[in-house]
Amino acid sequence: MRTIVIILCIFVGTGKVFSQASNTLQFDKKNGSPKAKLADVAWIEGHWRGVALGGITEEIWSPPLGNSMMCAFKLVVKGNVRFYELCTITEQDSTLILRLKHFHGNLQGWEDKDKTIDFPLVRYTANTIYFDEFTFEKISPNEMNVYVVIEQKNGKKEEMRFVYKRVQNEQRTNSDTLTVITEKDLIPEGTAYDPVTRQVFIGSTYKRKIVAIREDGTYYDFVKEAEDDLWCVLGMEVDTTRKKLWAISGKSKFALPSRIPTAPPEWQSKLSCYNLPSGKLEASYLLVVDSGKTAFLNDLTIATDGSVYVTESIGNVVYVLPHNSREIKKFLRFEGYNFLNGLTFSPDNSILFVAATEGILAVDMKTRLYKPLRADSLIRIGSCDGLAWYQNSLIGHQSKIVSRFYLNDRQDSVIRSEVLDDKNLNSSTTGEIGNGWYYYIANSQIRSGIDYSTMRIKSLDSLQNVIIKRKKL
Repeated sequence: MRTIVIILCIFVGTGKVFSQASNTLQFDKKNGSPKAKLADVAWIEGHWRGVALGGITEEIWSPPLGNSMMCAFKLVVKGNVRFYELCTITEQDSTLILRLKHFHGNLQGWEDKDKTIDFPLVRYTANTIYFDEFTFEKISPNEMNVYVVIEQKNGKKEEMRFVYKRVQNEQRTNSDTLTVITEKDLIPEGTAYDPVTRQVFIGSTYKRKIVAIREDGTYYDFVKEAEDDLWCVLGMEVDTTRKKLWAISGKSKFALPSRIPTAPPEWQSKLSCYNLPSGKLEASYLLVVDSGKTAFLNDLTIATDGSVYVTESIGNVVYVLPHNSREIKKFLRFEGYNFLNGLTFSPDNSILFVAATEGILAVDMKTRLYKPLRADSLIRIGSCDGLAWYQNSLIGHQSKIVSRFYLNDRQDSVIRSEVLDDKNLNSSTTGEIGNGWYYYIANSQIRSGIDYSTMRIKSLDSLQNVIIKRKKL
């Protein structure tokens, strides 16, 4: 255990900031520190300011770089700097350690030059990081509390709380609206993001088109209604390396009504490849199945070699269109699992994660063996629609909730989960990562907006404007 010792004479009139210790934990050498990475604490990054210790406190955390995050802290009282701190959080021995040194206002050090005050990691959750008697608590994307155990001159230890807010010019939106699309009958399903143009793409099932949303929220038809015989649009993804937008479209009188009917109305799916940024159709690939078989493609992801992997939800098969091939081939059938949906790769493409009704499956790409991710019974990971990878975690949509599932180092278990959004969602189907944001459909209305007994869309006055949201990660 390490305790910060501060001379009380610089804190005259600040007794109200002390409280009994209840938000900090002590390090136990016997238990050691849990495994952790800087990604688990990266939300601390930014410029924070608060009022404490009779003055203004300020700390600035850098983003992770070189296995560490760096912080500069200062206390300003009546216009003068009382002291500085230089802090680091370092990724070391598969865990994290916080270190700091104090300096007077003239930069003369408090500690010996070779000494640091060290705080081993005790525990962490999605919103709280417990170092030894030193806690960071995320209240919102723009608010943070820091709790520190202070030893006074008389030897008594008490807990101090520092209340911080982000400096105004870098305030972060927790769950902001990118745009509101006034075409209530769009019934969108798929989402994609192009980091070059910074555009979000939304696919419409009912209008049989693809809408592009600019960074400022304005939008336009990237592929017009039924252009190039596009059917009801489902999963989409951008191949940034080859500047392509891939989209699944399908038709079926049993599943998807469309404003301009498709003919014949039978189960059929295809992959379409569009040039970016022109929107010109480059090729289409029809899924061919055995006579009498029913198949319907749902979602897709792209491997680093350019191959396109696609879920088929009726027969529970993953198909692949190999790069530079003209034929969609069967990759793997999943026995004992139902309604395959979202899918995504680990960064090295060694694991393909596939969502099913029963949970999320991890496929070893070398052996094609698969098994479900393990998770605590309190963490619900089944029935995810869209699935996206972000910093050793998976983001999944479960209709009325968008969750982030954090994985262990072996990527075979979900160790904790975090709710990203559960406010007024109406069949939130898919989303995509883009430049540190997560963009997603808040209300596709793919269930509430369709009368499935007649396979007709409901009246416009009963539908909602389509909301496309974004969340800073």
